[in-house]
Amino acid sequence: NGSCLFSYAPPTLHSAVPSVLPTTGLAAGARLTLLGTSFGSLPETTRQASISGASCLWVADTAIVCNTPPGPGVGASIPVSILVNAAACVGCEGALRYAAPQLSAVQSGPFAPRGGGALATLVGA
Repeated sequence: NGSCLFSYAPPTLHSAVPSVLPTTGLAAGARLTLLGTSFGSLPETTRQASISGASCLWVADTAIVCNTPPGPGVGASIPVSILVNAAACVGCEGALRYAAPQLSAVQSGPFAPRGGGALATLVGA
């Protein structure tokens, strides 16, 4: 019959800048940029993207910009979702992670009993 069938490549995430996020989320005004291919360029393309449920903004067929909400901490996955015409993202799983906490000081009274039980305050981010 002379017809040909073809399909488009699924959206593919190559990198996230930054790829390690503070558990507090990025500072006000800071953005996370997702870089890849096949994010969709035609006006009729159905596109959805989110980071931990927060919507993202399409910049181009190769870039998406997102705000990042605070996260639950180290070891927790950061859900990244990119859908283009119902095709799911390749490379989104495990693309982002939270930074390890940083301890900057331990505050306690001048004396602590040998048996323990004294309160101490851990300061950090």
